[in-house]
Amino acid sequence: MASNDEQRSATTIFTTAAQSIAARLIANKTTAKFTKAEISTTNLFNQSVTELQVLTSLDNVQQTADINTVTVVNNNTVNVNVAIDQTKAPNDYQMNSVGLFAVDGDGKEVLYSVTVLKDPVYIHQDAMGSALGIDLETVVGQSSNVDLSINPAGAVTNEVFKATLADYVKTDDVKSLIPATVIDGSKPADFKESVILEKGAVDGAGNAIATAKDVSDGDAKTLTSAKAYTDTQASDKVKTADTANWQKTKVTGDDGGNKYSFTTASTTDLVAAIQTLPLGYHTFYCQAGVKGNPSSQAVRGIAEITTAGANPLGVGYLTDSTGDFWSFYVDSSGLKLKNKQDKLNYTPANDANVVHRDPNTGTVNESANYTKGLQTSGFDVLGTKTLSSSDDYLNQSNDNPNVLFIVKG
Repeated sequence: MASNDEQRSATTIFTTAAQSIAARLIANKTTAKFTKAEISTTNLFNQSVTELQVLTSLDNVQQTADINTVTVVNNNTVNVNVAIDQTKAPNDYQMNSVGLFAVDGDGKEVLYSVTVLKDPVYIHQDAMGSALGIDLETVVGQSSNVDLSINPAGAVTNEVFKATLADYVKTDDVKSLIPATVIDGSKPADFKESVILEKGAVDGAGNAIATAKDVSDGDAKTLTSAKAYTDTQASDKVKTADTANWQKTKVTGDDGGNKYSFTTASTTDLVAAIQTLPLGYHTFYCQAGVKGNPSSQAVRGIAEITTAGANPLGVGYLTDSTGDFWSFYVDSSGLKLKNKQDKLNYTPANDANVVHRDPNTGTVNESANYTKGLQTSGFDVLGTKTLSSSDDYLNQSNDNPNVLFIVKG
């Protein structure tokens, strides 16, 4: 079988009956005429030569094709052009093998040759009258004894057939048209670009495979496949086991404000409210006017309940906006307020008005003005004064018996 599609592989095998006719043609003892071709969907490409030579007919014949032309190639070879009338195709099918029939001079019709295709040719049922022609180059022994008459009913010529084949895409052309992102079934899938899986990705068992969103949410719990991957990706996420003992009781509200708010509308008694607090640390606000509030203003506080329930124990404090401060403890008999703590009145020292001492030596290296005098060991210390003579010293000493004089030199 010949065509301009050189990538399509086909092999033609002559049957035992054809060899007998060819031998008689060489000996000028008979003539031959090609009568028809049968188109089959049976794939015989992998059959041995011996198996093909003994065939007398084909299975799964879809339609019979007319012989269009027979032309001489050389002394012992002819080209048989077969016309496949697509209007007579019973349905769309794939042509895998072609059987060429011939009749000898005695009128006996035999299967002359079998052409097997490696790649099938698609035959489309066409009511519009299309036809497909194929060339079968055939050895005849002696071409002068072969009937070369032309069938005027032939649907196509060689030129039309070759033009038709030109529309078929060659194998290399198909490969060039396939995007690199298509999975190659002969090797592991290698996606060159991102792939959107609208229904999600699952493994062979139907288990969901982790996605970036699953991992970012830490949702590896329901992912039974790709477990090593999800465990690795979610390793920096907070897991349920890690938080089992975290903040079982909140200290504040979610907005950072006080956890409890005791108001005249919601609280009958501050003491009873604190007694019923659960175990742990609690921040709270109590409106002015609530029974048990020790201040005429709203107070805020913290309570640590160490034992909750029928016999509560705990400690805490309250303070109002003026700075008044109360500490308390809680037991089963109620809440006990300590005496209100006095506010400390503290005025920071003015650095310019204090005397500084060297922290390493204790030495004072600056002067100080003692407006009420300076004493040591019960004696007034005389300030710096220059005495002109010993008599002057004696006079000063006599006049100031309670003054300590420090004599220099």
